[in-house]
Amino acid sequence: MKDIVLVKDKDTHLWHQKLATQEAKKGYWTNGMAEELEGVAPMTRFCWSLSFAGVATDEAFLDLSNNEDIALTSFKNKSNYFFYHTTKAASLNNSTVFRHALVTSNVSSALCQPSSIGFGISKEEWAKSLQDSKFCLVIRGDNPNSRSLFRSIRNGCIPIVISDMLPSYAPIFRSLLKMEDYAILLKEEDFISDPVGTLNNASILSNFSINKFLNGIKIVQRMILPDHPHSLFVPAFCHETVASMKQIYQVPNEGNGGLASV
Repeated sequence: MKDIVLVKDKDTHLWHQKLATQEAKKGYWTNGMAEELEGVAPMTRFCWSLSFAGVATDEAFLDLSNNEDIALTSFKNKSNYFFYHTTKAASLNNSTVFRHALVTSNVSSALCQPSSIGFGISKEEWAKSLQDSKFCLVIRGDNPNSRSLFRSIRNGCIPIVISDMLPSYAPIFRSLLKMEDYAILLKEEDFISDPVGTLNNASILSNFSINKFLNGIKIVQRMILPDHPHSLFVPAFCHETVASMKQIYQVPNEGNGGLASV
């Protein structure tokens, strides 16, 4: 069991290393989740994360037959600047303040317009609005992860990630990809102190920066989507599996709750 390579929705090894620092428990992030996970040591020596990549395959809103559609011209022709829809239900681990920051106040009207921001809409309207948006907000929920990241990648929408721990909790092919190459990463503290200012800064990105993100998205699409016409999913999967085996996690002995370093 200990020598199995485990592929999960989160990188258990990397996350436990992160929990060794106080950074995972500071600011708006409550101790509840960290304390819960500290008591669950990884069971195998090898692990890597595909996160919620399956969501991008199951919800095939965008026709990927012409990958060149993800280009600067088509990006600028999209109607909406920002896309974000959430539910009225509260989230765990003090995430509600982030998820409702734009919806429960009048700040959304101060964002670059038009934007599609609000509570639940029909699936058809949701898919149409997402495809017609330049930026998709990826805000943490009950844990640092979010399905919105993969939906935005599939639909050629630049993700704006507001989840400080996501790169450590659920990186995608972390030996091959850097999240900052295909997504805009905003600090949670900066976002909550000035939601409008931090988001509107995205509207003044240079063409060079936009192209960088769009090219990054095209590469990520090929890696995470088995149904992509030029998919690299299988070689990327094999590469990441081998890479994970080069970083051996010392599994604690039974009865030993301590964590060893990689």
